[in-house]
Amino acid sequence: MVFYQHDRLDLERPAIRLSRLEKGRHSVIACEVFQVFLDDRGCGVPYEPLSCTWGPPEPTQEIRVNNKKLLVTENLHEALVRLRHPDRDRILWIDAICIDQTNARERSYQVQQMGEIYHKADQVLFWLGPATDDTDSLLETFGWLEDEAGKHPCNDWHPSDVRWGDICRDVDDRLGQRLNLKDRRSQGLETLLGGWFRRVWILQEVASTHAARICCGGKSVSTQYFGVLPNWLGVTLSPHCQAVIDMMPSVSRAHS
Repeated sequence: MVFYQHDRLDLERPAIRLSRLEKGRHSVIACEVFQVFLDDRGCGVPYEPLSCTWGPPEPTQEIRVNNKKLLVTENLHEALVRLRHPDRDRILWIDAICIDQTNARERSYQVQQMGEIYHKADQVLFWLGPATDDTDSLLETFGWLEDEAGKHPCNDWHPSDVRWGDICRDVDDRLGQRLNLKDRRSQGLETLLGGWFRRVWILQEVASTHAARICCGGKSVSTQYFGVLPNWLGVTLSPHCQAVIDMMPSVSRAHS
């Protein structure tokens, strides 16, 4: 099978490529890459940018793009496996697939569009990597927090609002101690705040986003209440990590 080569991108217009991740449960990851044009209303196609670390730089995993072969990194391949829907296609913007990395002019052109690409998306997917038992425990608990928060008028609460403590205690009471919660959730948060948070472009990506989900392994949660977690777990973040979380689409943006 021949290797995939990008068709020429129209650099005279606000053009981008999108990747249609084909549905399925089989082992082969297949995508269709196509060109669209951004305008004031978007591109007319609902899409989700994927923000992730590429992992080890050497691409070793084979996927199919427009019925041709493309090698991607192990971390990106894992993300595609986890994000693929079994019953419907999913349209993504992925820099490693949608940008011709061998074309310096195109790379520069797409970097200039990055803010628009993220801003005009339906939502952004922040892929933080494969799951561990601790991250699964944390995100499972966070799902309960989302459910409980939905019962309260908390959209105007700052993450440090003491009323969050009542909601968090309600979640703890519902879950009990069956998950060894405190230590596992704290360790899960430390794991999540790994490589993705240290990416060069992360602040620009997060600042341009109006809706997003944090994805780790097979679980995902909205960023809406993510800023509540450090206070809940008693974890002090580095200034950089705290800045990233403060910029995420969340209740805290109403107070920034």
